[in-house]
Amino acid sequence: MRRSCLPLLLLGLTLGAQVPDAPLGPLPDKPGPSDWSVQLGAMALGLPRNPGSGDTRAVPLPVFNAEWKGRVFLGSSRVAVGLGGGVHAVKTEHWTWDLGVGLGEGRKEARADVLAGMGDRDPSLWAGTGLKFHAGGFHAGLQAAAGLRDDAGVKGSLSFGYAAWLGGRWFGDVSAGATVADAEGTAFDFGVSADQAAARAALIASGDPRLRPGEQRAFAPGGGLERVALTGTLAFVQDAHWRWFGLAQIARLQGDAKDSPLVRNPTYGTLGVGFAYRF
Repeated sequence: MRRSCLPLLLLGLTLGAQVPDAPLGPLPDKPGPSDWSVQLGAMALGLPRNPGSGDTRAVPLPVFNAEWKGRVFLGSSRVAVGLGGGVHAVKTEHWTWDLGVGLGEGRKEARADVLAGMGDRDPSLWAGTGLKFHAGGFHAGLQAAAGLRDDAGVKGSLSFGYAAWLGGRWFGDVSAGATVADAEGTAFDFGVSADQAAARAALIASGDPRLRPGEQRAFAPGGGLERVALTGTLAFVQDAHWRWFGLAQIARLQGDAKDSPLVRNPTYGTLGVGFAYRF
């Protein structure tokens, strides 16, 4: 048996780094004779409308992940943000090195009040690499991804945690992680250009209730630590195929990201419940 996490897929668009992996608990390496291993399910997720926006949204999500011969994977990207795929370039008893691409979620101005005047942004495209280690219940991961368009910059993350049986069919995992970004990467999510600042100033002057005084300023952040997070997950392992799970995450923005005019509350949470079936 090996420990596995089930990534999340939102049809059409993905939620990227906002969404923690759904816990499945231990699974057989080969659940059947096929070269394919497929996991399907659904979940309900409550998360910020935008990181630090101070309001939340509820989202129903399909759950999907597929692997071919334990080497090629599809679903949520293991090495970047959002929907993607790639290959396990190296896969041993304790180490996995992945290469792949990811399609990140677009950003609609109408999603959150704090985004008023920012305009809509198309989905982003990323390429990246990830290194994972696990031994017993301990696991750690290091990822780096570079945006391939729209000056999305470079982001990296480090995580570590511990997973164990809690008794009976219950399986739990607690992990901590941090995300860093260069100046372009931080500006991609938290920057405000001069044109956007002018549009926001006009909205405030017209009495638009979505924005607050001071949120019209231009903002060009630097790079550095962007976010830290603590995640707890719980899975009920019904049998070799069915899993029922829940997750909770608390995150806090750091550095220049925290000081952005797009941030009203730098501390925010994510909650989710769902199920998955493995073929």
